[in-house]
Amino acid sequence: MIIELTIVTIGMSGMIVLIAAIIRGFSGFGFALVAVPLMSMIMSPSSFVPVIFGMQVIAVLPGLGQTLQGAQWKQILPLIPGGFLGTWGGLLILYRADPEVIGFVIALAVVIVAVFLLKGFRFQRHFRKTEIAFIGLFAGLLNGSAGLPGPPVILAQLATPNTDTMVRSNLIIFFTILSLFGIISIIAGGNLNETHCYLMAATAPFLIAGTWLGGQLFHNPKMVLHYRRICTYLLLMIGLIKFIETVLNIFGPPA
Repeated sequence: MIIELTIVTIGMSGMIVLIAAIIRGFSGFGFALVAVPLMSMIMSPSSFVPVIFGMQVIAVLPGLGQTLQGAQWKQILPLIPGGFLGTWGGLLILYRADPEVIGFVIALAVVIVAVFLLKGFRFQRHFRKTEIAFIGLFAGLLNGSAGLPGPPVILAQLATPNTDTMVRSNLIIFFTILSLFGIISIIAGGNLNETHCYLMAATAPFLIAGTWLGGQLFHNPKMVLHYRRICTYLLLMIGLIKFIETVLNIFGPPA
């Protein structure tokens, strides 16, 4: 086993999954952005990244019909080839790179995305197919190495003239496809162990509850007016905390 699962570890993981699932159900993104930095504070990326993949696939099932209706496939399909290639390359990085470097990349990506969103940055046009493909490649690299495909795709979607419903559906579909590819690759490579399965099963009730609560918030007329700003501030806070922790681990005195 990579880690020893204790009641404390499961409880902390469950609360992280609950918070991440609420945000994902509410905004259509943010599960990995929230879960990865927080989970990396209690275990190594290789211990939980497969769990993140699996949970993002499970979370899409309850509202799949509505999600498919709102998806804009012309904006999703060009992301897939680069996302697949990038995820494969990112998985190689995951099992060879320094965990502190991965943590630094995670934190920096979260902070950058949050700042751009708070600035209200938006394009007046949709991206070209080649631009979308490059975004998918970058997202895949982060997906495989840290279970964190969000930053480039979220920024691109929120910067376009899409409606909130379109953005939410596009992000859910793309991240689900990438996560499905990631978990299949992990299984094929023999890197899925019983600890991953136990952790996924133990935190599944938190995932289901959080996804349902987030969906209810999204369909609340009062809450939907503020959902982007609420999620963005939370992501910025998490990114800053993880960034400070990583810098201290890299440059602080040896233990």
